[in-house]
Amino acid sequence: MERAVVWSSVLFNRSSIAEEARNLILALDEAGVPVHARPLRWPWETEISRWERERLDELIRIGAPDGFVHVMHADPPGYNRHPRAARHIGRTMRETERLPPRWVGKCNEVDEVWVPSEFNLATFADSGVEPRKLHKIPEALRTELYDPAVRPLDVPGASGFVFLSVIGWTRRKGWDVLVRAYVEEFSQDEDVTLVIKANPYFGKSVAEGAAELDAFMRERLGRDPAASAPIILLDIDPGGERMPRLYRAADAYVMPSRGEGWGRPYMEAMAMGLPTIGTRWGGSLEFMTDENSYLVDYELVDVSEEACAERPLLRGHRWAEPSVGHLREVMRRVIERSDEARAKGERARETIVSGYGWQPVARTIVERLEAIEGELPRLRLRRRLRPAQRIEPERPSPVVAYRSELDLDPSWYARIVAATCAFYPAAVYVEIGVDQGSSIAIVAPNCAEVHGVDPNPASQKAMPPGGRFWQMASDRFFAAYDGPPPHVVFIDGDHRYEQAARDFRNALRLLAPGGIVFLHDTWPTDADHFSPASCGTVCELLDDLRAMPELEVFTWPGYPGLTAVRRRDEARDAPRLEAS
Repeated sequence: MERAVVWSSVLFNRSSIAEEARNLILALDEAGVPVHARPLRWPWETEISRWERERLDELIRIGAPDGFVHVMHADPPGYNRHPRAARHIGRTMRETERLPPRWVGKCNEVDEVWVPSEFNLATFADSGVEPRKLHKIPEALRTELYDPAVRPLDVPGASGFVFLSVIGWTRRKGWDVLVRAYVEEFSQDEDVTLVIKANPYFGKSVAEGAAELDAFMRERLGRDPAASAPIILLDIDPGGERMPRLYRAADAYVMPSRGEGWGRPYMEAMAMGLPTIGTRWGGSLEFMTDENSYLVDYELVDVSEEACAERPLLRGHRWAEPSVGHLREVMRRVIERSDEARAKGERARETIVSGYGWQPVARTIVERLEAIEGELPRLRLRRRLRPAQRIEPERPSPVVAYRSELDLDPSWYARIVAATCAFYPAAVYVEIGVDQGSSIAIVAPNCAEVHGVDPNPASQKAMPPGGRFWQMASDRFFAAYDGPPPHVVFIDGDHRYEQAARDFRNALRLLAPGGIVFLHDTWPTDADHFSPASCGTVCELLDDLRAMPELEVFTWPGYPGLTAVRRRDEARDAPRLEAS
């Protein structure tokens, strides 16, 4: 396989998607595929082994020749075609029985979509994704790390028979079903412990999850946590190489999930030989059977309002509601029929090691890449992507440079805005949404006049010397502004589509001839990024803007995203937007 593969994904955070991406990239690297890693930013970094980090850093630093295969490992709203790629592939999955409409459109824009399971082959096709674009590529696990002989991790307070659940703190993972079944089935006097290793869910910390758990037990179940069978909520990050030790500290794994595109914790637990309890629905049935697992009955139901409050995109979808009664039976059975549980655990390990280690999954990917190669014309592999450079435009023909996809500078978008301001001899700059001032501090030195707008009075402290702070909402600012027309407006305030559209219209109305409006947060890479605390729904505005023939729209790919918009008939008066 000579053609390079550029794999874009979150890589270093506490999430299953990052763990999945690291394993797939390193599996291809080990198989001799020229793979290049491109990390996307996400919060909550995790620890990984020194060897993994060093190798991934090497794969990040090197460039890729033109004509590469670009795998965009993210939710479909983050898919963007790269000008140097020969084939554009989306890697994603979905946990409910359908896709959001925007996902369908974005999937059909790329050449292929790689999903991990038969479940998603069906749900994506049923939702309207062209079946010919869909291919099944399973997840991979570095199985040699998952050795049942490793030393158990010490979990203070755990005793007796230990059930383990590794989850993000979200209703989809079924923590409420698990807690209800556990406290109803087991009494305080029994020698049993439930350990829940929780990850932050977007916008919700584990500490907030602990408070939610306490309220759930007291208010919904009518139970005093101190008088119930013990539950330990772990807020730790054992990191990739220590994770097997956490599984080794348990006697069984349980996660009554309402929906999985794959279910990576199931796979990890099974690789450790643990009897594993999951739901009889979703992508995890790709590798979980009655012979190697305990599968809990369910009913297909509408996603609850509580879950929709966490992820609004789930409204109108359906997923599994695991049976509390059957889960109670299965948890009791695992304890009482230890020989049966042990045998299932052994078969589970054999399933994962033989079918989902790096080598077998890499072979599957290579087979698909070879098929792609046969479909593509022979390309002269030339020119490597240049390493990211700080943007410093020169006169008289400045260019706002295309951000290299290997750039790791978290302030890359602010540097592009700053470079744009440097084009104008005496730039007037307006920033909507100053917040802590990280962007305005970078942009201000290239401006003659700076205006910062934010209703939060604390943001005034972030204003650079000489800048004017407007403590008000953006609508009031645009109505009150009486200064010179701004050359550059950076919109990073209210992240809802409606407000972003209003801010854009107002900014365009005030803009100086040849000016540019920048929209921040236009390239979300995960459905969770549609939260107002992250990218919101700003990206939905782009389709409207591209439909306006009088506007020129240019988006830099890379989380969280930046889009520049200007009037097409004034392009000669503005810096050029192009790939370098």
